[in-house]
Amino acid sequence: MEHKYSHILQPIRIGNIVLKNHLLATKCISQELQGPENYPAQGTLRFVEDLARNGAAAVVCTIGSFPETAGKTMFVSNFDMSDNKVTRYFVEMADRIHAHGSVALGALSSAIPQDVSISDRRHPEWIKKPLPGPLGDFGPDGRPNPIKPEMSKERIRQFVKDFARDCAWIKTLGFDGVNVYMCYEGSLLAHALSPVLNQRVDEYGGSLENRARLATELFREIRKNCGRDFIIECQISGEEDLPGGYTQEDFLDYCELWAKEGLVDIFEVRAKNGELHHTSTFTSPEHEPTTLTYAKAFKKRKIPALVAPSGGFQDLCDIEQFIADGQTDMVAMARAFICDDRYGEKLLAGRSDWVPCLRCDKCHGAVCSVNPHIGRAHIEDGMFKAPIRKKKVAVIGGGPAGMKAALVASERGHDVTLYEKDDTLGGQLKHADHITWKWGLKNYKDFLIRELEKSSVKVLVGTEADPEGLKKEGYDAILAACGAVPKTVPVEGAKDPRILAPIDVFGHEDQLGKRVIVIGGASAGTETAAYLAEAGHEVTLISRKPMIDYDNVAHGGPIFVEYLHTLPNLSIITSANTLKIEDASKVTVEIAPAKEGGMPMHGPFMPDKDDAADVGEDPEVRVIEADSVVFSGGVRPMVDACMQYADIAPEFYIIGDANVHTNDMWKRFMLPDKAPHVGGDVKHATRTAYDAAMRL
Repeated sequence: MEHKYSHILQPIRIGNIVLKNHLLATKCISQELQGPENYPAQGTLRFVEDLARNGAAAVVCTIGSFPETAGKTMFVSNFDMSDNKVTRYFVEMADRIHAHGSVALGALSSAIPQDVSISDRRHPEWIKKPLPGPLGDFGPDGRPNPIKPEMSKERIRQFVKDFARDCAWIKTLGFDGVNVYMCYEGSLLAHALSPVLNQRVDEYGGSLENRARLATELFREIRKNCGRDFIIECQISGEEDLPGGYTQEDFLDYCELWAKEGLVDIFEVRAKNGELHHTSTFTSPEHEPTTLTYAKAFKKRKIPALVAPSGGFQDLCDIEQFIADGQTDMVAMARAFICDDRYGEKLLAGRSDWVPCLRCDKCHGAVCSVNPHIGRAHIEDGMFKAPIRKKKVAVIGGGPAGMKAALVASERGHDVTLYEKDDTLGGQLKHADHITWKWGLKNYKDFLIRELEKSSVKVLVGTEADPEGLKKEGYDAILAACGAVPKTVPVEGAKDPRILAPIDVFGHEDQLGKRVIVIGGASAGTETAAYLAEAGHEVTLISRKPMIDYDNVAHGGPIFVEYLHTLPNLSIITSANTLKIEDASKVTVEIAPAKEGGMPMHGPFMPDKDDAADVGEDPEVRVIEADSVVFSGGVRPMVDACMQYADIAPEFYIIGDANVHTNDMWKRFMLPDKAPHVGGDVKHATRTAYDAAMRL
């Protein structure tokens, strides 16, 4: 086959099952698309179907709970698999996936019990277990729960029997295989593999072969119940994230043990923890996915099974080369399929213009920053009508909202002109040009610019839109994307023009003095402090909360914060109210005394109910001196700037940061306390721009 992606598109045979290509869609956000329904709702069904339509040869789907584990599982699921009225929807789920030439794998995480432990003995180096919540080893407050009883041999035999029976049941529903979850110490099966967590003294503990025994017996029983033409996919970490945990070589030994007996068909390899696995642009370089290392070692060992590394893959050119070079057999992805509805079409057409993923992890809240269809694709057909005539449209502002709106309006057949007062497009995304670990945002900005260059949109840079001039042009619609500007903060001395906002710093750091104070511990201030510290400045970061980077929901957030603490020229002060600023160089703060036990320095679920730190009694008042001050106090929407265009055309819409409507599923789902403060992110820019353009 002569094709740009010939190695990706080459079919793979597993027994008598043939996969249409080398791409696998991992279990991802479909469960967040549910309402109160006790069955897979249309949003869930459409989502998993779209993964198959969009190029995935195999799609991993969340399966519900079975009677023997109901209320005792690690993942919440209200789908009762003993109810035939519920399981008919799983038949439909598999059928929809098959309609696109793909196979359906059922993720039976909910069939793994959590009310027992692999071992009730604790290794001296035992420091954590990763199952939080009422059934886990840690409670919501972070304190250890009582030690759960060790899984008896009788319970092991029953678990193996029940799990294999459940596999046979989902096979009758039309599923072609099972996904067995045993990665990053996240399940009983993963604990069994651990030389730290598994301290059993019987045949299920001790040697590597003994620690593998529980999984081995499980795989054998699945094969016995379901036959050879039922795919067994093992989701496993390439090493363990515990002192003394299993190593990469142990991982390879496990895989070889199961593969030589023909027990596992696909090893979906993950990183050692969720933060590293769900890669951000900070934790993973652009063309170097972390888990590819494990796949290369797997292939070098010549293990007789397929390996599919997961985490950070999207670039089809990279994937094609990885497979062609024999570094891996397959690639497992989720975000690549989510952020571009036409990823599969572009694969088949040999194109390389996929929509770049930001790796922001908002897809864990059932939305996507760059794809406005996610979360509502199943209802969108009735939301917007096709235009009945071609309209003349002006878009004011060349940031992400303006560029997206212009593209969508043009695709719908309208005559579009985009006005941007600066000499270049990009808006606030231009700051990503200066930060190496913001390459996702930079790629997305550059993608929108390239798409505009290919489109029929007339782009006028260096041109401020004049209301009177626009009236003369006779526009039918105006889309105003005037953005936002730094907010005035009610702190004495904060209005001094010498005090900078974060957006003023990037690319101009050489104009700041050696010592810099950054006020504001949310992601904007935290990232600015990191950028300046990397540039060689001596930086003091002040946060009014006991955390920093607290509005960052990406999995790599904790790793980023840990990195900040390694920078010798960065000091961090938390739980500090800024009282006043003198001469743009002296900052007086009121610091709360440290509480016993402390608090984590990162966390996206910090309530945001007020603007002052709770300093309690006897706070420390400190004066900090510097050469320059940066104040990250949020932004103010430019509604006034937008409104000057309101009476020019019959249709007028405000989009992007200037649009302050609270209409953001992700912020309600992930950060309910921040729901009133919508705006200031790419997701909001994309959704408001798309909606307005689709209404034209």
